[in-house]
Amino acid sequence: METSRHLSLLTFVAALLCAGSAACETAYAAPAPKKAKKQPAAETVTPRLTVIVENAGDSLYVEPVNVRTEDRSQGSKLVKYADCIISSGGRWTVDVPDDGDLYRMTVVAFKNDTLFHDKLRERLQNAKFYIAPGEHLTLRGTLTDSVFYYEISGSPAYETFGKLRREGWVGYEIEQQQIYKQMSAARQANDATKYYALRPTYDRLDSLLKAAQVSAFEAHRTEPVAALLFLEIYSGDSISLSRYHAMSEAVRNGPYRQTLDAGMEFISERLESKDSYTRIQPGALAPDFTGIGLDSTLFNLHSLFGKGKYTLLDFGFLACAGCHAIVPELKAVYERRKEILEIVYVNIDGDDIWFEKQLWHYFRHPWISVSNHPSRDAVNVNIAYGLQAYPTLILIDPQGKIVWRGITNVGEMEATLDKLTRTGDTASK
Repeated sequence: METSRHLSLLTFVAALLCAGSAACETAYAAPAPKKAKKQPAAETVTPRLTVIVENAGDSLYVEPVNVRTEDRSQGSKLVKYADCIISSGGRWTVDVPDDGDLYRMTVVAFKNDTLFHDKLRERLQNAKFYIAPGEHLTLRGTLTDSVFYYEISGSPAYETFGKLRREGWVGYEIEQQQIYKQMSAARQANDATKYYALRPTYDRLDSLLKAAQVSAFEAHRTEPVAALLFLEIYSGDSISLSRYHAMSEAVRNGPYRQTLDAGMEFISERLESKDSYTRIQPGALAPDFTGIGLDSTLFNLHSLFGKGKYTLLDFGFLACAGCHAIVPELKAVYERRKEILEIVYVNIDGDDIWFEKQLWHYFRHPWISVSNHPSRDAVNVNIAYGLQAYPTLILIDPQGKIVWRGITNVGEMEATLDKLTRTGDTASK
């Protein structure tokens, strides 16, 4: 500091003038510094997740979900720019619990709060990844109108994954995001011709992307990165089961074990579901199940039977675009047929709080709406009804027998209902 330098100079000149006088030395000597009290060193806490996104505007949605408990309550919120630790250019730090559990992360960066729900549903523009216990990760991305490109770094497994992704399939991801954006616009404009014209390109890119990921998995299946690659490629088939067992025991029991175990549960469930699908067809009795309604009351399917009405089961989930698309048609059918038809929407998300908060915002059903949770309800509807795609529609006669089953085709369902009620014939067609 300038003041300290001037005081030192004055002291030096005074010492020369006093020619060594003890009194003078005492008068002009710099005062002895006071001993400062020793302060405990401040503990530096490294954020578990840092997000840096160019062109992200003023908002970021971060959803950490505990893989073990499926608890969204910790940290699930819309984070405002001013509420975060910020540097210029769109930088956030996110407090993810370090409680020994694995967390599944969803990050959505967007430019306008009003677009939030649309961006959350557009899965290809979300960053989805995992944070294992003790990991500290950084997500760096760039947001444009059609693409959210990002890289994740921090742990050795993610460094390797990032290299494989850059060299193998990121180009397919970017092209797929762009095509998906065009398909979404076509769907919103009710332009079916354009939507289905784009679909083959989307599917081709998806096949190329998956092939590159499978190739990377086969080359690295005994390394830690194999867990991350497996989570990208597994599905509910026997091939996925074989790939799981192809990973080394160290990988299967490593930091991503919780979600690998969840993946195995999903694979087992899907294999059971495929078996059920062959049996739960027109002519079969509809399996009973329970669920929780929006008013927290318990719902039981068989309580609707024997009252003279047909029942239409509509199985779906919040982020299902097709589930949203058929709602206007279902409302029209319900208005025409509600004297003879009861509709039950069955939400398979499994998170009652999320279901209750979001369902009416999107669907606003005038009929029965319930959620079915595998860990709470005795019957898992995915397995019991052999659900392979969504929305699955199942029409049941007043005695509880399935008379029609289909995917999205509301018109065909209504035609079947008309024929059955006109002839009084409830036999399977």
